[in-house]
Amino acid sequence: HKSETQEAASIRLPIPEKLILSLQQHVGLSAEPCVTVGQSVLKNELIATTRGYVGMRLHAPTSGVITAMGLFPVIHPSGLLASCIELTADGEDTACELVRVDDPAKLDRKAIYQRIADAGIVGLGGAGFPAHVKVREGTAQTVDTLIINGVECEPYITCDDRLMQEHPDEVLAGAALISRAINAKKCVVAVEEDMASAMGALRGAALGAIELVSVPAIYPTGSEKQLITVLTGLEVPTSMLPINIGVAVLNVATVVAVFRAVTSGQPLIERMLTVAGDLREPRNVESLIGTPVQHLLDYFGFSDLFSHRILSGGPMMGTEVLDLRAPITKTVNCILALP
Repeated sequence: HKSETQEAASIRLPIPEKLILSLQQHVGLSAEPCVTVGQSVLKNELIATTRGYVGMRLHAPTSGVITAMGLFPVIHPSGLLASCIELTADGEDTACELVRVDDPAKLDRKAIYQRIADAGIVGLGGAGFPAHVKVREGTAQTVDTLIINGVECEPYITCDDRLMQEHPDEVLAGAALISRAINAKKCVVAVEEDMASAMGALRGAALGAIELVSVPAIYPTGSEKQLITVLTGLEVPTSMLPINIGVAVLNVATVVAVFRAVTSGQPLIERMLTVAGDLREPRNVESLIGTPVQHLLDYFGFSDLFSHRILSGGPMMGTEVLDLRAPITKTVNCILALP
């Protein structure tokens, strides 16, 4: 089902009236609000901070007013509510000023790490592991191979494919930046063999010392440990992490987010995701973090909920969306309507 969205250009969703921002969108400690109800905020402004090393910052995806803080529906198998911040958009989308870096090559490891941490970037492949932790651990240990994971083995999902087609320069520049930051001996960008357009786009960009590798379109090659074995022949021992065998793995969308954060100071406030399944025109979309699933389905004109179920993620490992008021989080890569 990838051909349904693979070659169509992504589109940007309109800003919803309200954004629901979960304080737990990542592996680690929940974020702590640093705003109050009634406070006006600008786009990109910090609204929740981290309580520890394995934590994550949260930023306002648009300008508006904080109208509530409390328990809201989220995408989770339990169906339980979770702590969130409600932001009512003012329609102006006024942004606060960001600090750009004209020459990221002049930044040292510590500065790169700090800009990634400040931007609130998590692993966008679905796991949600804080990106700054991966980079920090990479600088503390020897990294033989940095793998940029562009393999999407789940049916329907093509958001990483489109990202590589539309932003190949940022993928490769981000890969080079991270490789330098962790002093990786080798950097490999892995692309699935059925992503011909993505591979062509990457080949058309300046590669430098980055190696492009095509891997078999076999489930679950995109899973971190399986991909490591396919590319290196190594296996990650039980209860150990890839870094313990000299390998670091980051998803392509994470790499692009890192590049934007380091060069322009852009925090992670939006992401590309696939909207697919039993729809008239399935497509990849740029969606603000916190957008309710209902808003997304309304945009696509989908209302037949009686004979469908809605999944977050693919059909193999996706989670059923039990309440359509639940928001898109940093780790949601697909919304799927299945009969």
